[in-house]
Amino acid sequence: MPKASLSSCVFVQPSILLSANRRADQNGLFSAVVAALVVLSITDLKPDPQEKSAFYLEKMYLIQATGNASNSSAVETFAFSTPGYSIWANSLWLLSLVISLTCAMLATSVQQWARRYIRITQPAGCSPKQRARMRAFFANGVDNFHVSWAVEALPALVHLSLVIFFAGLLVFLFNLNFTVFTAVLAWIGLLALVYGTITLMPIFRPDSPFYAPLSGTAWFIYASIQDAFVNCRWDIGSIQSAAEKAALARSSEIDVQILEWTIDALGEDDAQERFFESLPDFYQADLVRDPLRGLPEEIEWKILRILNDFLRRSLSSNSISGLVKCRRLAICLNVASEVRSSFGIRFICRRIIEEINWSLVPESVDIGHFLRSWDKSTKGRYTQYIQGIIAHIVAGVWEHNDCWMKLAMEHLGISEHLLHDYLAHGDSILLADLIHLTRLLSRTDWVTSDILRPLSQIDVRNTHPGVQHDFCAMWNELVLESRSKGALTRLRTVLKAVCPIYRDLHQDEAGTSRSTYFFFFF
Repeated sequence: MPKASLSSCVFVQPSILLSANRRADQNGLFSAVVAALVVLSITDLKPDPQEKSAFYLEKMYLIQATGNASNSSAVETFAFSTPGYSIWANSLWLLSLVISLTCAMLATSVQQWARRYIRITQPAGCSPKQRARMRAFFANGVDNFHVSWAVEALPALVHLSLVIFFAGLLVFLFNLNFTVFTAVLAWIGLLALVYGTITLMPIFRPDSPFYAPLSGTAWFIYASIQDAFVNCRWDIGSIQSAAEKAALARSSEIDVQILEWTIDALGEDDAQERFFESLPDFYQADLVRDPLRGLPEEIEWKILRILNDFLRRSLSSNSISGLVKCRRLAICLNVASEVRSSFGIRFICRRIIEEINWSLVPESVDIGHFLRSWDKSTKGRYTQYIQGIIAHIVAGVWEHNDCWMKLAMEHLGISEHLLHDYLAHGDSILLADLIHLTRLLSRTDWVTSDILRPLSQIDVRNTHPGVQHDFCAMWNELVLESRSKGALTRLRTVLKAVCPIYRDLHQDEAGTSRSTYFFFFF
């Protein structure tokens, strides 16, 4: 047993006590079975009194019948010869019984040692310092006197006792009935094959949970031969060190598996928050930074799905403060920014835009201000995605207080006077927001019609003339760009999303605008 720390000494000994209790119970049951068979077979080692009486009665009858007491056959004495198979069977069974009882005695002693250790190291009325010293003192004794060897000897003795018992049983049945002997031998042979496989399995499969008392010896022989004749060196180590080396060689695969198990075990939102908060550090490890050993795509998709559900619940909740929402939003964005570069951010931002109704989310404007500061902290790496969310926040919030106005001015880059002017002309602020987002999305590859559709449901004819002019200028720019570069998919998607607004704005003009509309779509 390795030297235990002061905090672990108390926990090592109860485990020894529990193991010893199980061994004692098993030995008691096995000893009872062996003793029952020994009681039946041990009579074969000495003469049977009934057979001896029958022998002499027969001789007496012969004397009386012949009337000749001097007949040599009549005066023959009773002779007894112990069968050889009975000697072997009883010897093996008695040896098995003795070993089993020895194992039971050892298990009882281990129980006593463990109880004494707990009683001495945890005395009543002692200070923590005194208990710590006693634990350290006796922990050294446990290590120096190799108590762990006594514990490891328990299963070895049980297995040895069982092997000897089976050997005696086969000897007994071979001379009793060959058919029964064959049936039992077949089962014992199968058991021996399985036991041998279990013994050798840790050598070839270091991750095998199966282990037998002879596994360590088999490993020593195998490692000795391999090092001496194959590697030409002498560095055997132990079976445990071999398992540690194998685990280290597969550390990347094991870490990914642990991560997947952790993800599947996530429960409440608080647990998910703690998990996602620590996930960026995991991504900074060599495992993920190495593209050849990165996380599998299905694991990252699972992370993004759980992250999206967690964020949607947090933002839509009325029982969570705005501070907590911003903190969780920052955690989710930090995680998403590590997933396949910008792919994670794009996925999360699209889900936020498409699935969350910002008019029903409390503290929406505070979240918008937080997103602007977070975007600045990342040096504008994800501006296009963050601006898309802020655009929907500005459009979705109907309470135009000072905080909202500040967010709208910073987002659209307009003055307070112009903002008030827009607010006085119907849906002008929504149209300006749509123009800003459309120009942004026309330069990215993550645009979809679902992102622009919520902003396109406006009454464009009652908007500010200046905003209408800006919209037409934007439309013409995008159409000209699509002509020069060909009908790019992203431009087609953008123009198709805002086309209803252009049509409503020019429904009474059948000239240039209509031809532009038909050029793009036909």
